[in-house]
Order: sequence, then structure tokens, then C-alpha cells
Amino acid sequence: MTELKSTYFAALFLIITAATPLSAQRRVLSGADSVLIGRILLAEDRRDSTDAALALGQRHADTRIRLLAVRAAARTRDSAFATRDSLPPLREPKRWPNVAWRARYRSLKSQGDDCTAIRAALADRAWPVRLRGADLVTTACAADDSLTSTLRNWIDALPADVTRRTRGTVSWHAAAHALVALSKLQPAEAATRLPKLAGHGQWQLRVYSARAAAILADAATLRILARDANPNVAETAIEALSKLTKHADDDLFVTSLQRNEAQVVRVAALALAGSPRADVMTAANTAFDRWVSRANASERDVRLALLAASGRAGSDDRSPPVRALLPPTAIALALGADLRLRVTMSPASGGG
Repeated sequence: MTELKSTYFAALFLIITAATPLSAQRRVLSGADSVLIGRILLAEDRRDSTDAALALGQRHADTRIRLLAVRAAARTRDSAFATRDSLPPLREPKRWPNVAWRARYRSLKSQGDDCTAIRAALADRAWPVRLRGADLVTTACAADDSLTSTLRNWIDALPADVTRRTRGTVSWHAAAHALVALSKLQPAEAATRLPKLAGHGQWQLRVYSARAAAILADAATLRILARDANPNVAETAIEALSKLTKHADDDLFVTSLQRNEAQVVRVAALALAGSPRADVMTAANTAFDRWVSRANASERDVRLALLAASGRAGSDDRSPPVRALLPPTAIALALGADLRLRVTMSPASGGG
């Protein structure tokens, strides 16, 4: 109780001092101050209430550092601290206006069987709404000639150059989404158009071709795409192929364990789980050791899939030691810096 009272009064003092003019508080911080802030942030991240940095920070002359330390100390002791109101409220985040087409986009979620609504969506002035409509198509609209005609036109109108697009338009996107939708409505028509897109140089078109091939139960196309050099294509195809042919393609899946892309090896390992082949355990164990040697904590899903393929428990995973490192901007952000990101899409993905 004494500890909670002291935290409360410290927070109350900070609220009062936070109301004083910023010019009176904004002293120039030294390199040592930055180091202390870093230690406070890391202590909070570790939930280490015994770290001396917390006490040092609470005695610091700068209000900002004291506030960081008090907050960190409280968070390490109170799992529900985010709901407390003992510290000054955070600055309101910047809000961006919601463009009109997003409401139309969201309204489509429950209208997949409403062919009239889907047909209207395919003619919407905003391409995100059109593509969403195509994604929600179901077999209930198979007899809708107008809808299927639109999808055919999207595929057949695929531009010669899909590496760029102008603002408000699409490049490869329409044909890709339409192929998957047409596979649900008119499988025979989609099958005649599949080879062109499955062999296209734009990898996104090959990903959607793998999705279409899964709907069409086209194992031959999936086997080709499962060997694709692009990991996103291979991942999509392997996952679909394993559902379609079960362990009939374990040869391909075992070979895929030798690849270096996490998503490909993960789905190949998952496909091999329960395989009757005697060599799967050895192949999966060899791959597991290779991925352990990469010492990448974020590749845990791959390692667990390989352990499952080899018949071992997930507790056998050997994760690399955790290194708590602060990003370069962490200190400035903790002190209230305003960081804004400008995202520019690569021309190869359609630009924008």
C-alpha cells in the first residue's frame, strides 16, 4: 500500500509540473540522459521493477524523464495500468477522414450471395470496392451472365505492361481477382484462361493462379507453381496442393524443405506432417538444424513446423538468445517526438 501511495503522489506531482510552460521544462538533455531513458525503456520492456534506472529516473531534474520512469515503474507492477488515470492523458492521435468508398467496401461483407449487390460492386467507381466484390463472389451467382461477362472482360483486358499503373486504376489486380472469381462461377471458362496467367512474369498473377488452380482442383498447375522461384507463389501452391493430393506429392514437399524462404519451408513441413515416408523424419531434422543455425527468432513458426514433420515436440525448439535492442528513434519518441512515415508503393507492385 505504501508503494502504491508513493507512486500516486509522484504521479500527482508530475501532473502539476506537466502543466507548467514547456519552455520551463525543456532543458537540453545530455548523452547520459539519453542512456538513462534507454535503460528505463528496456527495464519496462523486461518488466524489471528492480532496475536501478527506474529509481534514478524518478529523481531526475527533467520532468519528462521522471514521467517516463514513474510510468515504467507502474507498468511493471500493475498489469492493468493502461486503464489507470493517474498520469497525464496521452496526446490525441491524428485522425484521417474516412473516404466514402470504404463504407461501400465494408457493406459488402455480408452480401456474397446477393448477386445484385455484387454486380453493382463490380461497377463501382472505386477499384478497391470492385476487387472486394469479385473476392466475395459465390456459386450462387453462377447463372448471372452480366457478372460473369464482367469477370471475363477483366481477365482478357490484362495490360501488356502490368509493372506500373496510374492513380485510380489497376494493372494486374483486376485479372488476378477475376480469375479466382470466375473459377467459382464458370470453371471451364476459367480453366482456359488459367495457363496465360499461371505463366505470367508478374508473380502476383501466379499467386492468384495458384488460388484459382486450387478451386479448379488442377494439380498439374499447382505442381508447376509449387516449384516457382518466387516464395509467395510456391507457398500458395504447396499449401493448396497438399490439401488436394494429401501425401501423393511428398517428393515435392521434401525437396522444398531445402529452400531458404521461411514461408515455403513452413508449408512444406506442414504438408509432410503424418507422412508415411521413412525419409521425412531425417529430412525434417536436417532442415530444422539448418534453420536453428540461422539464429532468427522470428523464424520460430518454420522450426515448429519442421519439428512437427519429424514427429518431435515443439518444446525441442532451440530459439536464439533474446537481445533487447532499442530502435534508433526510441529515445526521441519517448520524449514526444512526432514521427510520420511516407509510404510509397513500388512501381513493381502497381505504384501509388
